[in-house]
Amino acid sequence: MLLEGTDWLTETPKLTVKLGDKTIDGNKRRAKRHLTQTTISGNEVTASMGNITATREGKGISWGAVYWQYFEQLDKITPAQTPLSIVKQLYVQRDSKTGPVLEPVTEKTELKPGDLLKVRIEVRVDRDMEFVHLKTCAPLA
Repeated sequence: MLLEGTDWLTETPKLTVKLGDKTIDGNKRRAKRHLTQTTISGNEVTASMGNITATREGKGISWGAVYWQYFEQLDKITPAQTPLSIVKQLYVQRDSKTGPVLEPVTEKTELKPGDLLKVRIEVRVDRDMEFVHLKTCAPLA
C-alpha cells in the first residue's frame, strides 16, 4: 500500500454521490477541509434515496459517510418490530423515613412543580451491535 504513491492527500479525485435520482457533487468542498456536506429537507426526501452509490474518478483517497436521520415528537412514536427495543419508565423520587424512594409514575400519579423525576431507559437488542447512539433533548426551561 505504501509503495503506490508519496503524496496521496494532495490528489483530489472527482467524487459523485447519487441518492436515488438526486446527484450530489462531491467536489464542492469547503476551503482547506475537503469536506462536502449536504442537508436535504424532509419534504424533498424520497424512498429511492435509500439507494446510494458513490463513484470516484482519479487517483487519491476518498472517504465519507451518509447519515439519514429525522426528528419526531415523542408522543407520535409508536412501537415497531425491530431488533432493537427501548422501554422508558418514569419514576418520581419521594423522601421517606428510610431515605429516598422511587415510585413509578402512572396516570393516577399527581405530580407537582419541584418533584424530582428519574428516567430509566432500557435498551434491548437481539444481536451484537457496534454502537447504539441515544441522544437526549435539552431540558425544558
